[in-house]
Order: sequence, then C-alpha cells, then structure tokens
Amino acid sequence: MADLGRWAKKMDSGFSTSIPLSIALYGLFLAATAGVWHQFKKSRLKQWARTEGKVVAYKERQVEDGAVYDPIITFSDSNGRETTIRPKEWWTRKQLKVGAAISVVFNPAKPKRAFIDTWSSCYPEVIALFALSGFMIFGACGMAMFFYAVK
Repeated sequence: MADLGRWAKKMDSGFSTSIPLSIALYGLFLAATAGVWHQFKKSRLKQWARTEGKVVAYKERQVEDGAVYDPIITFSDSNGRETTIRPKEWWTRKQLKVGAAISVVFNPAKPKRAFIDTWSSCYPEVIALFALSGFMIFGACGMAMFFYAVK
C-alpha cells in the first residue's frame, strides 16, 4: 500500500507540471498557426488589386434579430470594365450613404471575387492580438493550475 502512495505522489507531481506545459504549448501552437495564416493571407493578397468602389444600393434582409443590409458595390476592374458585387459582409445599419466611396480588393483574373477592404490593413495587429491573448490566457491557466497543484 505504501508503494501505491508513492506512485500517486509521483503521478501528482508529474501531472501538475505537464498540464501547465501542455497549455502553454497549446498557446504557442495558436500563435504559430496565426502567424502562418497571416503570411498565407498576405502573400495571396499581394496578387490581388485594390481600387475604389462605390456603394450603389443596399439589399435589406430580415434575420432573427431584425434587419441587416448587404451593400451592393460597383468598381472598375483592371481592364476598365465595371463590376458589381454583393460582398459577404453585411451591416446592421447602412454605414455608408449610397454613392459613397469604399476601398475594394479584387482578384484581377476573376473580378467578381472581391471584398471590402476594411480589415486587410489591420491583419498584423489582429493576428498579434489573438496570438498574444491566446498565449496569455492559456499560459495563465497553466500557471494557476501549476501553483494550485504544487501547494
């Protein structure tokens, strides 16, 4: 029975250090994944073109919480052809007046593949924020579990 007690104590001390380490490594994994995703997105967007578009209308849709508005945007592609898109983004209010200019990013080979350029300039900050917050949260949880198990 004494051997069982020593075994349990040995397992407890190993358990108390492996969990925080695992949680911290998971935080590092999240940070690395975010960095790789950012580099992939950045290299893909380098091949796309940026231009000014114009909000020409809104399409209103009813959802569970009320109405949302899909902006309809026109822009001239690299060949000067006017392209109209209805991006995946939707707003809970009409953020821009009809006729207002808006930055658009599009694939020159397929101009219909376009999106509103609202986040691309913030990618590094957003990725860093998620990576650091993930590491801090998981690291703090790991340290709390470590100190709780050690005492």
